[in-house]
Amino acid sequence: MYEINLKPWKYIGWPGFTRFAASDNDFLVLRQFDVASTRVLLAMQDKISQLEDVLNTMDAQSCAPDAPDLNNGSFREEYNEDRSKIIGELKISLLEYSKRIEKLAHTHYWLLLH
Repeated sequence: MYEINLKPWKYIGWPGFTRFAASDNDFLVLRQFDVASTRVLLAMQDKISQLEDVLNTMDAQSCAPDAPDLNNGSFREEYNEDRSKIIGELKISLLEYSKRIEKLAHTHYWLLLH
Protein backbone atom coordinates (compact mmCIF):
# COMPACT_ATOMS: atom_id res chain seq x y z
CA MET A 1 0.00 0.00 0.00
CA TYR A 2 2.91 2.34 0.65
CA GLU A 3 4.04 2.10 -3.01
CA ILE A 4 0.64 3.28 -4.31
CA ASN A 5 0.90 6.46 -2.20
CA LEU A 6 4.31 7.25 -3.68
CA LYS A 7 3.34 6.54 -7.28
CA PRO A 8 -0.43 6.94 -7.70
CA TRP A 9 0.10 7.83 -11.38
CA LYS A 10 1.47 4.31 -11.87
CA TYR A 11 -1.12 2.34 -9.94
CA ILE A 12 -4.24 4.45 -10.42
CA GLY A 13 -3.66 6.52 -13.60
CA TRP A 14 -6.25 6.67 -16.35
CA PRO A 15 -8.07 3.47 -15.32
CA GLY A 16 -8.73 4.89 -11.86
CA PHE A 17 -9.61 8.33 -13.14
CA THR A 18 -12.05 6.99 -15.75
CA ARG A 19 -13.77 4.75 -13.17
CA PHE A 20 -14.17 7.81 -10.95
CA ALA A 21 -15.42 10.06 -13.77
CA ALA A 22 -17.93 7.43 -14.91
CA SER A 23 -19.24 6.81 -11.38
CA ASP A 24 -21.55 9.86 -11.42
CA ASN A 25 -22.88 12.25 -14.08
CA ASP A 26 -21.62 15.20 -12.03
CA PHE A 27 -18.03 13.97 -12.36
CA LEU A 28 -18.05 13.41 -16.11
CA VAL A 29 -16.94 16.55 -17.93
CA LEU A 30 -16.07 16.27 -21.61
CA ARG A 31 -15.40 18.89 -24.24
CA GLN A 32 -17.72 19.02 -27.21
CA PHE A 33 -15.28 20.88 -29.45
CA ASP A 34 -18.12 23.10 -30.66
CA VAL A 35 -15.83 25.52 -32.51
CA ALA A 36 -13.90 22.75 -34.27
CA SER A 37 -17.12 20.85 -35.07
CA THR A 38 -18.67 23.99 -36.51
CA ARG A 39 -15.63 24.63 -38.67
CA VAL A 40 -15.77 21.05 -40.01
CA LEU A 41 -19.49 21.42 -40.76
CA LEU A 42 -18.91 24.72 -42.57
CA ALA A 43 -16.13 23.12 -44.64
CA MET A 44 -18.48 20.27 -45.49
CA GLN A 45 -21.17 22.76 -46.52
CA ASP A 46 -18.67 24.48 -48.79
CA LYS A 47 -17.69 21.20 -50.43
CA ILE A 48 -21.35 20.30 -50.99
CA SER A 49 -21.99 23.75 -52.47
CA GLN A 50 -19.05 23.34 -54.85
CA LEU A 51 -20.36 19.96 -56.00
CA GLU A 52 -23.81 21.50 -56.48
CA ASP A 53 -22.27 24.26 -58.61
CA VAL A 54 -20.47 21.70 -60.77
CA LEU A 55 -23.69 19.75 -61.24
CA ASN A 56 -25.65 22.92 -62.07
CA THR A 57 -23.01 23.93 -64.62
CA MET A 58 -23.16 20.49 -66.22
CA ASP A 59 -26.95 20.70 -66.37
CA ALA A 60 -26.84 24.15 -67.98
CA GLN A 61 -24.31 22.97 -70.57
CA SER A 62 -26.33 19.87 -71.44
CA CYS A 63 -29.50 21.98 -71.89
CA ALA A 64 -27.86 24.48 -74.23
CA PRO A 65 -29.37 24.62 -77.75
CA ASP A 66 -26.08 23.54 -79.34
CA ALA A 67 -25.55 20.62 -76.91
CA PRO A 68 -26.10 17.02 -78.05
CA ASP A 69 -29.67 15.77 -77.65
CA LEU A 70 -29.50 13.86 -74.37
CA ASN A 71 -32.37 12.94 -72.08
CA ASN A 72 -31.60 15.18 -69.11
CA GLY A 73 -34.66 13.87 -67.26
CA SER A 74 -33.41 10.34 -66.83
CA PHE A 75 -30.72 8.63 -64.78
CA ARG A 76 -30.84 5.57 -67.02
CA GLU A 77 -30.87 6.88 -70.56
CA GLU A 78 -27.92 8.67 -72.10
CA TYR A 79 -25.62 7.73 -69.21
CA ASN A 80 -23.32 10.60 -68.30
CA GLU A 81 -20.30 9.33 -66.36
CA ASP A 82 -19.22 12.78 -65.13
CA ARG A 83 -22.69 13.60 -63.84
CA SER A 84 -22.95 10.22 -62.11
CA LYS A 85 -19.56 10.77 -60.47
CA ILE A 86 -20.62 14.18 -59.09
CA ILE A 87 -23.92 12.75 -57.82
CA GLY A 88 -22.00 9.94 -56.12
CA GLU A 89 -19.69 12.44 -54.42
CA LEU A 90 -22.72 14.50 -53.36
CA LYS A 91 -24.38 11.42 -51.91
CA ILE A 92 -21.35 10.56 -49.78
CA SER A 93 -20.85 14.17 -48.68
CA LEU A 94 -24.52 14.70 -47.84
CA LEU A 95 -24.73 11.45 -45.85
CA GLU A 96 -21.70 12.38 -43.76
CA TYR A 97 -22.96 15.94 -43.31
CA SER A 98 -26.43 14.75 -42.28
CA LYS A 99 -24.97 12.32 -39.74
CA ARG A 100 -22.89 15.09 -38.16
CA ILE A 101 -25.84 17.48 -38.05
CA GLU A 102 -28.05 14.81 -36.50
CA LYS A 103 -25.39 13.99 -33.91
CA LEU A 104 -24.91 17.67 -33.08
CA ALA A 105 -28.67 18.24 -32.76
CA HIS A 106 -28.99 15.15 -30.54
CA THR A 107 -26.10 16.29 -28.32
CA HIS A 108 -27.56 19.74 -27.80
CA TYR A 109 -31.03 18.29 -27.22
CA TRP A 110 -29.61 15.93 -24.60
CA LEU A 111 -27.79 18.79 -22.90
CA LEU A 112 -31.03 20.77 -22.68
CA LEU A 113 -32.83 17.84 -21.03
CA HIS A 114 -30.18 17.17 -18.42
